[in-house]
Amino acid sequence: MPYDVIIVGGGPAGSAAALFARSMAMSVLLLDKERFPRDKICGDAISGKAMTILKELSVLDEALSFPHQRMERVLFSSPGGYRMTIPLSENR
Repeated sequence: MPYDVIIVGGGPAGSAAALFARSMAMSVLLLDKERFPRDKICGDAISGKAMTILKELSVLDEALSFPHQRMERVLFSSPGGYRMTIPLSENR
């Protein structure tokens, strides 16, 4: 069967690319060497920009239905002891 798009790698980027291609009515083959579901460390945090993309792909509500923790701020610190806290705003 011919496909419009073949994506190698089903991590966060590959999955998002596959969802986007499907939303454009393309036939998609998504390949990955691992079995799913699997733990994917780089997928453990979702940025505000990524939340916007999940909303555009119509999967934000499903993503939010999984058990998760909300982060309200990020703390940066230097070896010299300087600390800076940056509050995170809701971006949905």
